[in-house]
Amino acid sequence: MKEITALVRPSKVQDTKNALAAIGIPAFTGRKVFGRGKKNASMYEGDEVIARSNIVPNRMFIIAVEDEDVKKVIDTLILVNQTGHRGDGRIFVLPICETYRISSGEKL
Repeated sequence: MKEITALVRPSKVQDTKNALAAIGIPAFTGRKVFGRGKKNASMYEGDEVIARSNIVPNRMFIIAVEDEDVKKVIDTLILVNQTGHRGDGRIFVLPICETYRISSGEKL
C-alpha cells in the first residue's frame, strides 16, 4: 500500500475530486495549506499571473491506495492539475507499512 500526497492549486480542487472519483478513488483527506517552492511563486487564473508571493495557498490531497493503483492516481493528478506553469504542484509517494481500523483495532 502507498500514500500519495499531492499539492495542487486551490482552483483545481473540484476537478481533482471529480477525476479521482471517476477512476474509482473517492476516499481522500484534504487540507488547506500554504507554502512555496524554491523560487518565489506566481498565482495564476488561467494563463494570467494575478500575484507573486513568497507564500501561496495550496490544497493537499492525501490518498491511500493499493500498489497497483498508484500509477493511475498519479497519471490522473498530473492530467487534471498540469497547466504548464511553475507552481502546478507536487506529488509525493510513500510506503504504508501497517494500517489499523480505530473502531475495532483490527489490523488491515
